[in-house]
Amino acid sequence: ERYGLKFARPVVDKIMATIHMPASFNLAPTTEAANYLKSMKVPNVEVWGRGVDLDLFNPNQKADAQTMHYRNTIAGSKEVVIGYVGRLAEEKQVHRMAELFGIKNARFLIVGDGPERKSLEAKFAGQPVTFAGKLTGLELAAAYASMDIFVHFGTEETFGQTIQEAQASGLAVIAPNSGGPKFLIENGHDGFLIDVADARGFRREAQSLVADHTLRARLGESARRRVLTKSWEANNSRLIDFYREAIARKQTTTVGPVRLSERQVIELV
Repeated sequence: ERYGLKFARPVVDKIMATIHMPASFNLAPTTEAANYLKSMKVPNVEVWGRGVDLDLFNPNQKADAQTMHYRNTIAGSKEVVIGYVGRLAEEKQVHRMAELFGIKNARFLIVGDGPERKSLEAKFAGQPVTFAGKLTGLELAAAYASMDIFVHFGTEETFGQTIQEAQASGLAVIAPNSGGPKFLIENGHDGFLIDVADARGFRREAQSLVADHTLRARLGESARRRVLTKSWEANNSRLIDFYREAIARKQTTTVGPVRLSERQVIELV
């Protein structure tokens, strides 16, 4: 719809339903996505979110020499860094970062690449914004740790993995109360969810966080705690359980029950 193809929605929905119908399980990232599949009469739908690397994305990264050097190139000691990580594409709505420009003592870090990068660089010219490009691994972890606040403007996210990475890094997050983010953030407890109709919502909450170090620290600590049960090990253990049940469903009465070790299940995966 955002790209002017609303007329194709019924056809796309039909194709998507056809793909999902034969599956033993259809794993959706959120309840909202699961309900979307169910509305198309797709059977066997369960919710399975995503894990996050709790060791790589960690508040302790802030004390790392690489992180401190990186941050010093972005902002001064008394400045607050507001950051975004993700693909730079129209549906991510990164252009809305401009709503935050002019907040006293705030600087901005944008990590990622995509078709909108050149236009965003032109639009943000003259503003205190650093474009870091696409980063991975330790460089990405250092970028998160260099931030004080994380913002995500996309209203069409099915999940929002970078929000979880920011939370694991101990950052207060501001995101729209829409799609995936509303399942990842408890408003006022570990971040802020913004009403999509509130034109000044992002700026208002960003200003409050920039001005209040204690509030940033409290929300950031709560955000880290929120994802402590979402390690990839724990998350993938649930996936193995889904595979076990899918295999069990395929067993016939003539074959009888088959007991599989966890290693055999992993090999089948």
